[in-house]
Amino acid sequence: MNKTEVYSRRVDTNLKSALEQVARTEKTSVAQLLDSIVRKWLQESSSLNGGDEQQQRLHSAAQECFGTLSSGDPDLATQAKERVRQKIRERHAHTRTIDTGTILALLDGKDRWHDQLSQPSPRFAFPSLRQPPSTPR
Repeated sequence: MNKTEVYSRRVDTNLKSALEQVARTEKTSVAQLLDSIVRKWLQESSSLNGGDEQQQRLHSAAQECFGTLSSGDPDLATQAKERVRQKIRERHAHTRTIDTGTILALLDGKDRWHDQLSQPSPRFAFPSLRQPPSTPR
């Protein structure tokens, strides 16, 4: 087998000495010893041996979460866009109410505000009005 890749790793001095001792005992090189150790570990590793089963279990567990919402509504995904728009419309539809007191004061000549509201103003239609014509909800 031709070796074309280089694997370089720093190791502890004691570990290197132990590898060299074992290589001498087995009458092989440190490189061949490391190849043998790595091959054996890879064959016994659960990530490769039975890895398909592990991947299948992980995929099954994750698949339970894919594309699901816990609302119990099967049409939620297809109607999500419209539902979000509806909520926005509801939230911003009518945030203010008109104070009809101003209108009633204009119509009722006996109202204490009638004279002040009836007189035209060049700057503002209701210059002396203390209460705003619209109030927040």
